[in-house]
Amino acid sequence: MKLLGRGWQYSVYDIGNGRVMKKYNTWLEAYIVMLKDAFAHLRPPVVCFSKYYYEGRALAQSSLKKLSELPLEQWMFGNPKIVGMYEYEQDFAESLATHLKRISDAERKQAIDKFAEFAKLLLTHSIVEKNFNIGDNFGLNNQKQVILIDIGEILFGKEEILEQIKKRVWAAPDVLSRIPESLRSYFVARMDETLIGSQ
Repeated sequence: MKLLGRGWQYSVYDIGNGRVMKKYNTWLEAYIVMLKDAFAHLRPPVVCFSKYYYEGRALAQSSLKKLSELPLEQWMFGNPKIVGMYEYEQDFAESLATHLKRISDAERKQAIDKFAEFAKLLLTHSIVEKNFNIGDNFGLNNQKQVILIDIGEILFGKEEILEQIKKRVWAAPDVLSRIPESLRSYFVARMDETLIGSQ
């Protein structure tokens, strides 16, 4: 299997036939990613790393279990196949961070609009991705539909969801860093209008 990338929780491997495997990172793999991210965003080094790691692992296990029990259209999550307590296979999708780098500003606004509408669609099913991390946790499938590619950080509880919306987590510096600078204000305004305006 070829390693395609590594995030805080998961390493992504190409397994052929348009599918990828998401394997949960070891403690050391996750620590290296989080440490690099802390310095990249000018945060102090992760001092509560073990707490974040084990909370993240518990959230991933809970997310995968609940998602497999819900009668939802599986295309929205890349047609996942759960293969372990923390691991899953999924359709390959281009991350929105990559997609946004190679298109014009007008097309970027359209992609952000599609993302906001997809986030609203998930919300109608009482689901949100914890951080609304447009760049890394969402992608485009072969049909050019926005899908959730990181299914290890899903919130289902109404109070948790409302808290994330109230905090406007989509406006956090680490989320915005994955969007071209010229579109950051547009993205925040569009998310405010779509999610806060719909409450």
